[in-house]
Amino acid sequence: MARVITPQGTVGVQVWGRLESSLGYLPFVEVASRHAGREAIGLLTTYFVHGDLDRLKELFATAGLEVTATTTRLGAMRFDSIDEFVTIEVESTPLGGMLDDATLEAIRADARQALDRFVTDGGVSVPIEGHIVVARRAG
Repeated sequence: MARVITPQGTVGVQVWGRLESSLGYLPFVEVASRHAGREAIGLLTTYFVHGDLDRLKELFATAGLEVTATTTRLGAMRFDSIDEFVTIEVESTPLGGMLDDATLEAIRADARQALDRFVTDGGVSVPIEGHIVVARRAG
């Protein structure tokens, strides 16, 4: 990133936070791994690989950037239904091509129970943590 910033420029990056703080996503990953195996965990948690803010700041420093601000927020992903959430999340990863219809339906069924507390009148609101990091060239 430092290569493309002008000397006086800044860069802003948004990454998902910690899986443990994403209270809607964590139960989904647990359900999927029960039905699809441990490999599902790696495929579904890729979003969260930079969720440790201290480690993320170290990566910025290694890239020659000085972090000037960070913000962490708990937001929500909104879907029409839990089934829609599961379908989108599974099919947006290589896991989607690895599951048969019966396994995907089993994940949906268990996710309906695991995520029931996040159902709203308008669908489902799945809590997820995110970080925004702002940085400039170091030095």
